[in-house]
Amino acid sequence: MKVSVPINWFSKRVVYLFLIVPLLASLVALFLNFPSPTATTEQEGQRRTQAQEMVASHVRAETVARLSVPERVVQASGVGPIIKKETLPKPKGPGHDWTLLELESLTQDGLSGRNFENGRRTFDAAHCIVCHRFNDSGGITGPDLTNLIGRFNLKELAETIVNPSKVIPDQYRNSSVATADGRVFTGRVVNSANGNLTVFTDPEDPNKAIQIPRSDVEDIVPLITSLMPGDLLKPLNREEILDLLAYLMSHGNPADPIFWK
Repeated sequence: MKVSVPINWFSKRVVYLFLIVPLLASLVALFLNFPSPTATTEQEGQRRTQAQEMVASHVRAETVARLSVPERVVQASGVGPIIKKETLPKPKGPGHDWTLLELESLTQDGLSGRNFENGRRTFDAAHCIVCHRFNDSGGITGPDLTNLIGRFNLKELAETIVNPSKVIPDQYRNSSVATADGRVFTGRVVNSANGNLTVFTDPEDPNKAIQIPRSDVEDIVPLITSLMPGDLLKPLNREEILDLLAYLMSHGNPADPIFWK
């Protein structure tokens, strides 16, 4: 009796074979590169580094192979790590449509006795981490806040959050891309290695990306509006906002005096 094997079953195992075999080969290479009794310390270090790099290379290849096409473009273009919004905590609220004058009133006496953990949580809950790198984590759709924060005082930081379109670095500016057939796409434009332009239409979701052949692009116009939403603080309550500002101003340092009780 003949047994038919589904094509999908076969295809999946071929893919797994191509992913696993090189990784196993690298692991074997790692063991084979253990130092001999006559090897010098320098030779031993070089062999170990080469073997580790081989393993790391295959692990990275396996990871990229599991990504969707837009996610692969994100990784290749340097847009940054993909952080899923559904994995982040929710704002505690209740929210309020905060204005700059209200924030200035909240912070007119400075910040003291704030809660570090709540500030870090709010950084995630407000989706700041999706677009901004801070210390060793976060995306890079927007500017890296690690060193940038040091250029602002508290009032300037609050104004930047409430009015993000006031100053926009060119590399983080939205653009309007018009095609020869009359379509218009708005988002951050990234050059792709395959000769296309990739337009990320949602800074919080790298999967929302459009690839356009360069030959189809008729015009690209930089826009004056920021990728960052102006109502970022709207879901947050008073304590969340103050702790978030303290977290940023402290450069993420829990030992900063701003958190002393």
